[in-house]
Amino acid sequence: MKLTGPRDLGVRYDQADHERALAKSKLMLDNKPDASPPDSHMVYSGQIPIDETFSGAEITALINYDRSPRFKWSNVQVRFNDDGSAEASGVLNFRGMSLPVYIKGSGDIVSNKSISLSLQDINVANFPITESMKEQGLSFVLGRANDKIQSISGLELGSLELSDGNVHFTGSIPEKAVREKE
Repeated sequence: MKLTGPRDLGVRYDQADHERALAKSKLMLDNKPDASPPDSHMVYSGQIPIDETFSGAEITALINYDRSPRFKWSNVQVRFNDDGSAEASGVLNFRGMSLPVYIKGSGDIVSNKSISLSLQDINVANFPITESMKEQGLSFVLGRANDKIQSISGLELGSLELSDGNVHFTGSIPEKAVREKE
């Protein structure tokens, strides 16, 4: 079952955006999502400093080209706004359904291993979400995001700054990421 498509944020990307983002990050990525079994996962090692600016197209390309077989999202677009907010849209593929999702919000780095988020807008299948459901969803997403951040060896958050449709990130990232069978 498919309920219309995701909101078009106007972000266009291609393989060159993907390659540019990987080159900027200096991350050695050994990821073969198409050849990976569903029970595979990424193993991270090493640590390198990063002080780079990425476009929405580059981040969008990273998300769409380097998906895990278990990643439930497709057709993702990410846009960074000058007011410090970010928007994302995509299709959540869950239990045989394809649900378009749109989200707008902002966030802060709380520590080198955790973030905070605030939602300005969210809708699923082009329907707005109630405030109580937003709070439940935000709590779930924030918990998952911080768990993921803490599980990535070598990742340390320094700063994030949004301007001119880009995100500037400083901190440390893993030197290498390899997809392995569990």
